[in-house]
Amino acid sequence: MMDRRHQSIESTGPSRQPVIPLERALSGMNRRDFIRRSAAGLAGLTLAQALLPACSPGRAAPPDLRALGPVEFATLSAAADRIMDGMNYPGGADAVTILFDQDLARVPPWIRSLFIDAVRFLEFSPLLFSFPPGRFSTRSAEARDQILRDMAASALLIRRQVYAGIKQSILFTAYSQPATWAPLGYEGPGAVFERRGGKK
Repeated sequence: MMDRRHQSIESTGPSRQPVIPLERALSGMNRRDFIRRSAAGLAGLTLAQALLPACSPGRAAPPDLRALGPVEFATLSAAADRIMDGMNYPGGADAVTILFDQDLARVPPWIRSLFIDAVRFLEFSPLLFSFPPGRFSTRSAEARDQILRDMAASALLIRRQVYAGIKQSILFTAYSQPATWAPLGYEGPGAVFERRGGKK
């Protein structure tokens, strides 16, 4: 499932900045634009807002989440599990989702709200667009793969944008960690700097 073309490395370290490419992927939309831009966005978010209070995440979420709720954590981890398929990441999809949750808590509130809306759209839009209908996080691995493929190739802009923003956010978060560098043959920014003779 993982697209090798997106194996890029972001800066890391104690002072690493949040890696949230959703703002770019959604082309400058604000939250109102996201909800109103298309019938799909309106229907998906209306459905999410109606169903979310009664929803169980279907799994235990970490108790110290900073930005995501239990349902959003389950959805994003279920997406990360498929997007990172084949990546031997320590701790797996949950570990990446926890790290991303920490990043998400540090970005401006409007970006955080936009991303959470996008995750809810991913969770509930299969009730409208997939057969048999069902929430994203409750589907099999094969069904989640198909939902993500359908979103990537959808004629609906909102579905493509949500897919791109979530995929980039997951991969950039994962590849910001040194544990992912060795399998790519990347030694880290320090080694690259030394090979250049200490010159930028």
